[in-house]
Formats: sequence, C-alpha cells, structure tokens
Amino acid sequence: MRSNFALCNLSNPAATPSTCSLAGPSCNPTDLLGVDALLPEPGEGDLIGVAMSGSYGLTASPILFLGRDTPAELVRVDASIQLGRRKYTISDFN
Repeated sequence: MRSNFALCNLSNPAATPSTCSLAGPSCNPTDLLGVDALLPEPGEGDLIGVAMSGSYGLTASPILFLGRDTPAELVRVDASIQLGRRKYTISDFN
C-alpha cells in the first residue's frame, strides 16, 4: 500500500488547484510521487516540492543512477529558497 508524497508548487503556490499525477525519474513503473494528487496547477518549469521523499535526496540516492545528474539540494531560509548543494554530472567525477 502506498500513498502520495506531500506535494506543493513552490513556483506558483497561488495557482488554481488541479488534480495531477507526478512520476520520478526512475525507469521503475512504481516510481510515483503522486497519483490524482491535488496541488496548485504546475506549469512548465515550475519547481515542485516533494516533502519527506528520502531517496530523492543526495544522501540516500544511488549516485549517477542511469547516468543522471545528482539532484541539486535546495534549502528554505525564511521566505526564500537557496541552493544548498549544486547538481553534479558524471563529468564532475571523472
């Protein structure tokens, strides 16, 4: 039994609520972050927050899985979001 992660539209939190399904970057068909989840309607380029997602953070994810870049880590400080750690590509490790 799975449930949706807590999702929010960080780029446009005041957008009209919309029912969405969001999937992660894995090739695994169970890599679902939210199915029929209600959140402010995302647009192209919007940053979507996925709370308590564990393995999607750099500390618990397989580094460079399927050749993908590592995730950037963002930190919320008061009302602003700052880059805590930049993303890394395979070139950074060679």
